[in-house]
Amino acid sequence: MEFMEQGGIVMWVILAAAIASVVRAALKRERASEALRAGSTVVLALGVLGMAMGMKAVAAYFAAHPDAPASLSAVGMGELANNGLLGAGLFLALGLASVVAGRKS
Repeated sequence: MEFMEQGGIVMWVILAAAIASVVRAALKRERASEALRAGSTVVLALGVLGMAMGMKAVAAYFAAHPDAPASLSAVGMGELANNGLLGAGLFLALGLASVVAGRKS
């Protein structure tokens, strides 16, 4: 749960997009591969977006507080990397599921 909290709201959007693509694939079995492939692309893009938004937030903090310790920068960057980890992991899972679904049809 801490993993999700550290990444911020985009983490939940990534998860919701992945779940939505799996549900769509289950409802449209004849086009399941396409739904999963589209979902994998969306979660990857959201992961990159979350990382970019996190980098902007860290940069804005340091612009406002130039005397802040450098360790805070590392913590902030580590937290925003969670978006990339979740996005990449779900991208891989949905992409593999798309390949499997494509072979079954």
